[in-house]
Amino acid sequence: EGEKCQLQFSITKTAGFHLLETPLSQAQDVEEHEDHFKISATVIQSKQLERWLKGFGEQVWNININSIS
Repeated sequence: EGEKCQLQFSITKTAGFHLLETPLSQAQDVEEHEDHFKISATVIQSKQLERWLKGFGEQVWNININSIS
């Protein structure tokens, strides 16, 4: 449980490939670049989300989480 937020981040293609088949939410956009994906999704802000992102280590960068009013 938590508030909805707009999440954006970049992830290596190797680490993020699963997000193409199993999106974070129905409101997910994927921008493909040569060696990574840029992901945007509306999700619930939670500790679980933070742990999930940290679990990728250096394979995830440019993380932005903005509350939705």
